[in-house]
Amino acid sequence: MNTLVRPAGSRPHAWDVELSGGWVGQIQQRRGGFLIVPLQPTVLSGIAPGPYASCGAAMAVIADYTRGTCKLAAA
Repeated sequence: MNTLVRPAGSRPHAWDVELSGGWVGQIQQRRGGFLIVPLQPTVLSGIAPGPYASCGAAMAVIADYTRGTCKLAAA
């Protein structure tokens, strides 16, 4: 399954994760790293939340977990 990541509107340091136009979770930058916060229940339920060293590392985990791609959406 292929996912897209886009900035979470007015929330700095957060990116929404979308699958087929629906929101399935968020990547949040917090002290200590980047966390994957899945919306329950979705395809990301059960994913290891992290922390990860970068947003890109979190995206790679999402791609691996969903057996697809995880890319930044075009601006």
